[in-house]
Amino acid sequence: MRYREIITELFDTDVAWRMRRVGDNKIIFTSNIGGRDIELEYFTNNGFRDVHVSFTVDGEYDVTGEGDAAAIFGVVINNIMRFVDRVKPDKLGFAAHKPDDIGGSTPYETRARLYDRMVRRYINGSGYSYHVEDRDGFSIYVLTRNKDVNS
Repeated sequence: MRYREIITELFDTDVAWRMRRVGDNKIIFTSNIGGRDIELEYFTNNGFRDVHVSFTVDGEYDVTGEGDAAAIFGVVINNIMRFVDRVKPDKLGFAAHKPDDIGGSTPYETRARLYDRMVRRYINGSGYSYHVEDRDGFSIYVLTRNKDVNS
């Protein structure tokens, strides 16, 4: 199996999600992967046209360093792709600690680099374009739906 096929297979992970709505501006999906609780949250202030996404593993936003990263990111990416396909938000945003240009590699910086690679991989053909905003030590990823997309 070629390297690209292995990577595709790793991020083609799917699990059962439980969904609950919190008021009019938040949807929370929960699941469990290898005994680890995953919570994926979509929130908005304007009817899910402009959505922010965040997720935790065992209640922590920090990278745990305890493995399963490929499986966890795979299920999170799959959920986000389904959400975008169904809801079709005008904007979707998420954040990661900004990588250190000096060459450090903290878990936060590793997550930002992973986000960079994943956005570049999944944005092609999605009907969205993206840019990254730097704010207070964070990289804010903003995906914007292309105006010529009809669906």
